[in-house]
Amino acid sequence: MTALFDAGADAPLLALPDGARVATRFAPAAEDMGFYALIDGAEHHAVVLRDGRKLSVLSDNLHAEITWHDPLAVDAAEDDHAGRLTAPMPGKVVAVRVQLGDAVKKGQPLVIVEAMKMEHTIVAPADGKVAAINANIGEQVDEKRELIALE
Repeated sequence: MTALFDAGADAPLLALPDGARVATRFAPAAEDMGFYALIDGAEHHAVVLRDGRKLSVLSDNLHAEITWHDPLAVDAAEDDHAGRLTAPMPGKVVAVRVQLGDAVKKGQPLVIVEAMKMEHTIVAPADGKVAAINANIGEQVDEKRELIALE
């Protein structure tokens, strides 16, 4: 069994069916992407399964579904300009993976922007065709700057 650590003041608050409880000890379970928690003196193990943005948490007789919201991800359903793909933050364009007129598939990487020492891949929100490329490799871009337009 994985050793638990004392989470102290940073102990996570877990929302359970019978109310919220503080996990007085908490540790990741590397073998199954889950965690161990000590709640009200009892040790619990939960398994976390990921399917895209959906997380399923399984523990004892509990099954919870969580949808992970990534504020930097483009969601075509929420974007009034779904064909306009913009920079999530100021950064440097390090790769452009498409050319004008290319047909693209949903989820296909189009542009990579480096920001805050991390690479952010801008992907196609839906199948389409590249209508415009508004960024060049090595170029500094501002947040919300249109990088690619799809039709």
